[in-house]
Amino acid sequence: MEERIYGAIDRGIGYLLASQELDGSWKEHGDKYRNGQTALSLYALVKSGLPGDHQAVRRAVEYLRCQPPAYTYSAGCQLLALCALNDERYDPWISELAKELESWQTDMGFAYPQGTVDVSNSQYGALGLWAAARRGVEIRTRTWRDLAMRMMRHQPEASGAYAAAGFAYRPGGPVTGSRTVAGLGVLGICADQLPESSRDLSLI
Repeated sequence: MEERIYGAIDRGIGYLLASQELDGSWKEHGDKYRNGQTALSLYALVKSGLPGDHQAVRRAVEYLRCQPPAYTYSAGCQLLALCALNDERYDPWISELAKELESWQTDMGFAYPQGTVDVSNSQYGALGLWAAARRGVEIRTRTWRDLAMRMMRHQPEASGAYAAAGFAYRPGGPVTGSRTVAGLGVLGICADQLPESSRDLSLI
């Protein structure tokens, strides 16, 4: 089984390396999420063991330098990728990007950043800020507290003591498994980052 797992990872690395553009990017969704697909591909390569000095990694990083991300998805993925590189040279960049992403928080959660808050964008906002916080960037306690409280709006009240109560994309919408995983993930990140005295949201 382990051999099959590593074989799958190697095939994934090979696919990503073969599909990288000459400018260092990956073109999927490049029309809208300029940095997102490239950052996500870079993150996958780094987490799969590709070294930071590999030419594919260097080219991707230089592409990401070209222009700041304009969407929450892209900013979150870029922070994940840069933090995964574990390189002090990128710390000022990480801090600047994290502060920009934090400033996009609206109505306690994250949107595109335009439009209405949803559980998916909030998940990527939380992931990006969590990665930056682990890298030493100071994220306000209020940011985590508000985000956790916002996610609670996306979980309908259970109909009974043992009834299921998942999460919806937006409050009042249909509950799905993937959105429930996203909502739980956000709450888990917030619980990890909030001081112990601020974790009981019922007291706020």
